[in-house]
Amino acid sequence: MNQREWAHSGRSHAARRARPRPQPTRIHRLVLSGALGHDSAVALEAAIDELCATGLNRLVLDLTGLEAIDRTGIGVIAMRCRLCGRRGISVELVGARANIVAAFRGAGLSELPFGERALVGA
Repeated sequence: MNQREWAHSGRSHAARRARPRPQPTRIHRLVLSGALGHDSAVALEAAIDELCATGLNRLVLDLTGLEAIDRTGIGVIAMRCRLCGRRGISVELVGARANIVAAFRGAGLSELPFGERALVGA
């Protein structure tokens, strides 16, 4: 086999050297505070939708400052967790106070991705 035949058989030198580079993980922490209810849930829904459209890999919802939540707020978080999951975006809920965790459990949503180490008073 001469050099010309060798150069054209198989992959090129550049193709052999090229390796796929892993894409950086894009993480965003969204901090919630005050009360999440009927009036504020729409804004949270829009914020999460905007973040998901940016090519995010992981979303952390920081609930440390969240003092109260109603059924609408619980529903928005639950629906957005599912939607993000379908889009390949992992979601973690961190820093939830005991009353917030109890509200999710009372709604039958204890399977949501709560970060166990970060629970406050739970």
